[in-house]
Amino acid sequence: MSTPEPGGPALLNPEEGITQPVSTMRVGVGYQVALFLGQFGLFVALMAPVYVSMQIKAQALVGEDAATVIGSVLPIGAFGALLMNPLAGALSDRTRTRWGRRRPWLLGGVVVFLVALAWIASAPDVFNLTLAWLLAQVAANATLATLLASFADNVPQAQRGRSSSIIALAQNTAVLAGTYLSVFFVANLPVLFIAPGVLAVVLVVVYAVVARDDLPTYPLKKFTWRNLVSSFWTNPIKNPDFAFAWWSRFLIILATFMFTT
Repeated sequence: MSTPEPGGPALLNPEEGITQPVSTMRVGVGYQVALFLGQFGLFVALMAPVYVSMQIKAQALVGEDAATVIGSVLPIGAFGALLMNPLAGALSDRTRTRWGRRRPWLLGGVVVFLVALAWIASAPDVFNLTLAWLLAQVAANATLATLLASFADNVPQAQRGRSSSIIALAQNTAVLAGTYLSVFFVANLPVLFIAPGVLAVVLVVVYAVVARDDLPTYPLKKFTWRNLVSSFWTNPIKNPDFAFAWWSRFLIILATFMFTT
C-alpha cells in the first residue's frame, strides 16, 4: 500500500527530463518485501551463470578451452546489457497499456530471460551459447531497468535510502544463494539454468502485482537517441558529491567483475 507523504516534495516538472516526476506516495512494508523478492529472484538467475553455471556449460562443450569460451561469450552479453538497460527504461516510460507501462516489460522480459536460460542449457555449440547468452542479458536487463524505473515510480525521496539498501541486500544475497545452490545441481545442466529462471519469473510476478503502475498523464520529451544519451549526463563539477558517488560505485563494480569474470 502507498500513502501520501506528509510534506513531501512537489512533483518535478516532467518537461525537464526524459523520465517521470518524483513520487510523493509513501510505500509500506508490503512493497519493500516485494522489492526484495523481485531483485533477489532476478539476480539469482542472472548472476549464477556468471559465477558458476556458464563455466560448467563451457567445460561440457569444449573441455580445457572453457576459459577461452567464457572470455569471448560474456563480453558479448555485457554489450547487449549496456545497450538494453537504458533503452528499455526509456521505452517503458512511453509504454501505455491497460496493465500499466512497467508490467509488460517486467513480465515479458523475465519470461524471455527464462527461455534464453533454457537455450543456454541445451546449446549444442559455442555459437548457440553466445546467441543465447546475448538474449539472456538483453532480456534480463530489460527486466532490471524496468524494475528500477518502477522503484522510482513508487518510492519517494525520503524513503529511497532504506529502499536502496534493500535492493543492494537482495542483490548480494542472490549472488551467494545462486552460487551455493549451484552446487546441488552441478550434475544437471538443465536444472542448473532453468530452476533459477523459474524462481525469477515467480518473484518478479510477485513484485509486478504489488507495485503501483499508474499511467501518467503528463507529457515526456520525444524519444530520440540524443535525448536518451543526454539524460545520463550530470555535470561533475557542479555536482561533485554525485561525481564521487558515481565513480566510487563504478570502480567497485569494475573491480568486482575484473576478478570474478
